[in-house]
Amino acid sequence: MNKLFISFLAGLLITMGCIPAFSKVGHAQNSPESGSPRAIVISIDGFPSWLLWEEDLPLPNIRRLARDGAYARAMIPSNPSNTWSNHTTMVTGVYPEKHGVLHNGKLIRGAPGEPVYVKREKTRYDLVYTSTLYDAAYNQGLRTADINWPCTRSASALHDRFPDTPYSVRHMSSELRDELMDMGLLHKEDLESAGLGRTGAGRAFLRTAAALQVIEHRTPHLILIHLTFVDTIHHNYGVDTDAGYTALALADRHIGDFKYALREAGVWDQTSIFIVSDHGFKNAEQMITPNVLLRQNGLLETDENGNIEQARIQIVSTGGTAMVYSLNPETRKEDLAVVRDLFEQTRGIDRILTPDEYSDFGFPKPADNEQMGDLLLSADTGYAFGNSASGEKVVHDIQRGFHGYLNDNPKMETVFIASGRGIKSGKTLGTVDVRSLAPTVARLLDIPFDTADLPALEEILDL
Repeated sequence: MNKLFISFLAGLLITMGCIPAFSKVGHAQNSPESGSPRAIVISIDGFPSWLLWEEDLPLPNIRRLARDGAYARAMIPSNPSNTWSNHTTMVTGVYPEKHGVLHNGKLIRGAPGEPVYVKREKTRYDLVYTSTLYDAAYNQGLRTADINWPCTRSASALHDRFPDTPYSVRHMSSELRDELMDMGLLHKEDLESAGLGRTGAGRAFLRTAAALQVIEHRTPHLILIHLTFVDTIHHNYGVDTDAGYTALALADRHIGDFKYALREAGVWDQTSIFIVSDHGFKNAEQMITPNVLLRQNGLLETDENGNIEQARIQIVSTGGTAMVYSLNPETRKEDLAVVRDLFEQTRGIDRILTPDEYSDFGFPKPADNEQMGDLLLSADTGYAFGNSASGEKVVHDIQRGFHGYLNDNPKMETVFIASGRGIKSGKTLGTVDVRSLAPTVARLLDIPFDTADLPALEEILDL
């Protein structure tokens, strides 16, 4: 049996007893004021909307919240349907054309002809161009926290930080890091680990422990929690599989842990709970590697190890889509005409978007954001994109799960559940837009937030 599969099964068994297992460190520093509103936003990365009511999938904690509160048939993500971009839309209420996040990191450009690459080691201020929900809460004197939320590294408006970033322990707020070390859940060597050096189940366990520590001992008014294990398993094993169901069952158990912690902290009746996801998932059987095609046609060069050394044109994959970058200004017009003809003849590419179409999908123009491609490729059903430039096959077999497809694809639809304080019970919606999340949370916290593109979901509120 695969080691990763064994590890998350073991993690599930361990986590079943996680509440008693966590020793308490410190005392509550932010005693809950009577009636003070609070909100917890829990994002289960890679949880498709169509799995919410799958009868073979045990999700008792999540479904109880949905039935007791409000839920949508689906939430429509922003484009591209990837993790960092959508988590930023969740807290800004705007699409990437305004907030600026297009990759799971920041695209770095060099001199003309040099290849581009995505760098993840960036701060919130390097990545996000607009104000956020946690900025608004902080400015109103509320206590804020994040656990593994993307694009929050070095964010001054978060009291407790555990950002989704390489070397995350280094960038964690010092008080929380010291507490987790005292609990034996972190060690000094974790400071040097880019990915915490744990299995996916181990990371899920650690992040849950960190969230519980923050909830029970500092009871923030706003806490953002990002659970990634479902996404990891769906990438490796595909969606709608036993492995994926087990990962979702583990996430549901963690939701139960958070509910328990809110009650222990004495803020259950004061808290609005949101369960959301950033994107759906599709299984793919064919991988398209356009950089191979570009190399074969003399538009990029690689070294002996297949690394791109020089390029006039290069693609960067976002899974179900790929951005095409023209890197030589002198030959730009000619190069883009050539590659468009090449890609139109490539199996598995169903659409090629040009900049005059970008605004229809919430993308910025390349002239306004240099991280945006000069063209955007969209994969057909059963296909996904890869970044490799080595080998001779442009399309080859693969069996994995992917996201990143355009948000008009129903398989990318995500989960939206709201429950608890200020939420009507038994309310069912059709589809909602991810941009509605931040203004809805702001309404429940009674804080001003006027920068979102859409208003709050007033139809679910009982204030």
